[in-house]
Amino acid sequence: MADRVVSTDVLVLGGGLAGCMAAIRAREQGAKVTVVDKAATQRSGDAGRGFFFYNSYFNTGEPWDTAETYRQWWRDVRHGLVDMKVVDAVVIKTQPLVQQYLEKMGVPLRDPRAGSFQEDPRTGRYRLLLSPEPGKVENPRFFFRGENIKTILAKRMQELGAQVIERVQVTSLLTADGRVIGATGFHNRDGDFYTFKAKAVVLALGSA
Repeated sequence: MADRVVSTDVLVLGGGLAGCMAAIRAREQGAKVTVVDKAATQRSGDAGRGFFFYNSYFNTGEPWDTAETYRQWWRDVRHGLVDMKVVDAVVIKTQPLVQQYLEKMGVPLRDPRAGSFQEDPRTGRYRLLLSPEPGKVENPRFFFRGENIKTILAKRMQELGAQVIERVQVTSLLTADGRVIGATGFHNRDGDFYTFKAKAVVLALGSA
């Protein structure tokens, strides 16, 4: 067992979907990035098993496939207990950008044969589907082949040069003057203890 010290610009704790996206964006801005995950980033986190649907709007021309309908669904499904200003800024306005960004990295949101979000009977996978909720706006779900979404993002993160440290369980955050400046953890295979020092820390530990 040994003590290891790692210094970086941006420390991302958690290598799931959110952690990978944070690391990718930070590397694109030129920051030195270190990602710490308790498992293997290729399949770690809640998204490791893949996705088969994506709640969003795609502006395909259907009357229910709009930003406003999606916004109302967000409000209804949470029974109004949500700050819609946050939803507008973080979710509604960013969805088209997120879709473009995912496709740019190779996530197959569109049917490769039809080239659209509409169902292609030859594949039966890529389609928009309404999930009705009595008395509420229906939930537009887009079904796609997302079983490898995590491996695609993990690969892109490493291609951009992010330092990835796997099999390390984070145990505490390091603070100074009211700021988080790092973290500690131990390797769950060899027991080595890690101290991470960073200019910025992203918590992406999720629920998995």
